[in-house]
Amino acid sequence: MDIDEKPQGQTAAAWRAHEALGAAFSEADRNLRRLRGRDSQLPAGHIGHSRFELLDVLRETQPTSAKDLALAAGFTAASISRMLEALAADGFVDRVRSESDRRVVMVALTPKGREIVEARRAFWGGRWLAALEDLDVGEVGAATEVLRRIATVFGDVDASVPQAVIVDPGAEADPRQ
Repeated sequence: MDIDEKPQGQTAAAWRAHEALGAAFSEADRNLRRLRGRDSQLPAGHIGHSRFELLDVLRETQPTSAKDLALAAGFTAASISRMLEALAADGFVDRVRSESDRRVVMVALTPKGREIVEARRAFWGGRWLAALEDLDVGEVGAATEVLRRIATVFGDVDASVPQAVIVDPGAEADPRQ
């Protein structure tokens, strides 16, 4: 069934509510991607949102290996390596070779790193609470369940997602077809 088609038996009001939820989710996703996208435009010494997210995960798991941090934060090893290099250069993290396995780099927040993470957590926490302050516990619980269900829509997507087929107009046709 096409997402734009109203399922059989669903009321128009329910369909409009589902559409509105999808639009609100898309808006939140776009805003977060825009926030992360500005990271590359920041001067040295500034912490963008992606780096803050990484430092916040590190706050909970430190000291930890760069590999484990990448897994916990949902970043690739290559992007973690670049981020940690910049964060270490700016004095937000310490990177030290593991005593037990010299191939492993252990990462921990510096006092400067802890300070910026706590300041950012306070900033974002205040915005979060202000945005939700007029909702009761039941509404927040329902929203939590809805977001968990939405997360399953995008989790574990595999090769079954339809892909565009790119045809090279200059290529010869396969004679076996």
